[in-house]
Amino acid sequence: MKNVRRVAIALVILLGLTLTVLGCESPSGSAGGDADPKGPITVSSMIDSEGALLGQMMLLLLEADGFQVNDRTELGTPDILRQALESGEVDLVLDYTGSGQYYHDVEDTAPWSNAE
Repeated sequence: MKNVRRVAIALVILLGLTLTVLGCESPSGSAGGDADPKGPITVSSMIDSEGALLGQMMLLLLEADGFQVNDRTELGTPDILRQALESGEVDLVLDYTGSGQYYHDVEDTAPWSNAE
């Protein structure tokens, strides 16, 4: 539990530093991003606390870069996220490498169980 807390704190600090750098000056020279919003882009994540935290970090980074963002974080489990991606309901999903097994129609789970 202490490691999860340390990682979360480190990610929040990294996000703060990144937003500080992005917010100082955009490529157009104006503070806080472009006048014309980019997007919209729909961001989603899994329904767990890590997914929620990382999803919110993605939202903040995209918004700081001038994107219009639709928040669909904490949408659901990997199978729900896969359906949302395939249907075009969401544009961007943060996921973990171990969850990749849910995005492919593979009967053999051995490749996903081998650390190499």
